[in-house]
Amino acid sequence: KGKTASTGTNSQDYYLSIMNRAFLLLLIAAAATTTTQATQAQAGDYAGIEWKPIERVDWEKDLGGAASAATKLQRPVIISNAPSEQWGARTKPWTPEFLAKHAAPSAVLHAKISESRRFGWGCCKVHRLSVRKFFDQLERGERHMYFSGPVSAAFGKSGGLMQDVGDVNVFDARETDHPELGDPESGTQNILWIGSKGALAPCHHDSMHNFYVQLHGRKRFRMFPPEEWKHLYLYPRFHLQHRNVQVDLRKGVEAGGDNVRAFPKLAELSSGFEAVLEPGDVLYLPPLWFHEVESLSSAAIAVNVWSPSFNVEKMNLAWEQDIPLDYVNWSRDKLLAITTFYVWTLTDMVGGKNASGILWDAVTTRYEKLYTSLDAVAAAAGDGDGEGVIDRLVTMEVGADGQATASSSPADPTTGSTLGARQPELTTPEALQHQDYIERIKSQPPFIDTRQLESDAREQWEKEQQDLEHADRSYRRPKRHPKDGKYKAVCRPQLVQESVRTAELQDDLKAHASRVAAVFMDMPYGMAEIYIVHYVEDLLAQLLGEDEVYYFLKQCLLY
Repeated sequence: KGKTASTGTNSQDYYLSIMNRAFLLLLIAAAATTTTQATQAQAGDYAGIEWKPIERVDWEKDLGGAASAATKLQRPVIISNAPSEQWGARTKPWTPEFLAKHAAPSAVLHAKISESRRFGWGCCKVHRLSVRKFFDQLERGERHMYFSGPVSAAFGKSGGLMQDVGDVNVFDARETDHPELGDPESGTQNILWIGSKGALAPCHHDSMHNFYVQLHGRKRFRMFPPEEWKHLYLYPRFHLQHRNVQVDLRKGVEAGGDNVRAFPKLAELSSGFEAVLEPGDVLYLPPLWFHEVESLSSAAIAVNVWSPSFNVEKMNLAWEQDIPLDYVNWSRDKLLAITTFYVWTLTDMVGGKNASGILWDAVTTRYEKLYTSLDAVAAAAGDGDGEGVIDRLVTMEVGADGQATASSSPADPTTGSTLGARQPELTTPEALQHQDYIERIKSQPPFIDTRQLESDAREQWEKEQQDLEHADRSYRRPKRHPKDGKYKAVCRPQLVQESVRTAELQDDLKAHASRVAAVFMDMPYGMAEIYIVHYVEDLLAQLLGEDEVYYFLKQCLLY
């Protein structure tokens, strides 16, 4: 009996032990789940996106002490032991207390302050604050704060602080084997970034090599390669937020969710890349990589270094070649028909079987939601043909509900701000910068070929362009809202072929398209897609005005 009892007791203890272990494991699992949920809640939802870590490399061991070695990787990397570790901004180091104490009393930061943590273009008012007052408010954490600007603008009067940012040229990644491109006198640009905890820079891309030096606090970068532009719904070329995406990634990409219903191609965006930067880390971010940036500390301070990219700079080779279109002697219909042939030819050379896919993605992801909402606004305004509606729309962007909305503020008569050129208050830095951007695009190539014209004819052509800018603009911006398919009549395939029936004209157009296509085809594919669309948008904007680009693309080029 004793033996049996003993065995029973041991068996009972054994099962109790198993149950205790199972209960303990359940507690651990529950705690882990709670921690994970808390982390996700703090970081935002982003449901359905798998975040992949990026590689960490050593400045000397892996890159040989050269910034150009990072660019050859053509992907983001976190760099350890970079030369910036020896900067005074790291050794002193720069903290909010240090900067507030050592900044010149007259030093002023033009900071954005908002109840929302999302700091997009034109999001909020800009406040002029002394450095001490800025950091006092930032440390209190009562509102979200964000500053970005040249280091010289922030601390130009604080000589010691300027010296704390060492030799930024060590991060100059310009490809030196192509000296014929770009201005040799133009060097790097270095920008100071300061954000309060939770401050978020929405997803966007930049056109330069970017070395981002984290000096104090922590930041999270969420990144996507350029080829994801069609899934991220990039804004149109002439929109104020043309480098930003229309979607709010925090709402996730799960099938059946509100975000995917509003932006169907989001369902194809299943993964991205993530990097959390600690003080001393340097992130290399290639040109046109999309990135969303979030401050994780009460004060996150960083300096980045931008330098020109060869792939972007060589776009000048394409834009500087005049397109053989006779603006003076051809009728308007013939000009548009031949333009259709030229764009078809060019995109076929770059995209091959996917040529129409590139233009389709441009229309459906960059324009469709904004312009279909414009039609609704026109109807609601009792303006059935849309006459004048574009001029009344100062802002047009996709809101939190996935619907495009417009501001009720009147357009500025001096700038002609439109849907294409989204314009908040003219006094904001964003508005002024965008105004310069639009003027630069309008005054730069691709140019219509006028070199064959005699001087008198050239002067007449230039005068006509000025008249179009200041007069009725009935050619560049038709009075009727062109939702009725007005361009289809001039770009029917049969009419297009008739317009280019001479072998000489076909050869000229194909030869020019071949030279331009060669520039795009030498780029990484995602970058080539973005820039071929930009090229077509620029060409059509010169012919029709930026407000007409969408309608011509949809009616003439999506065959």
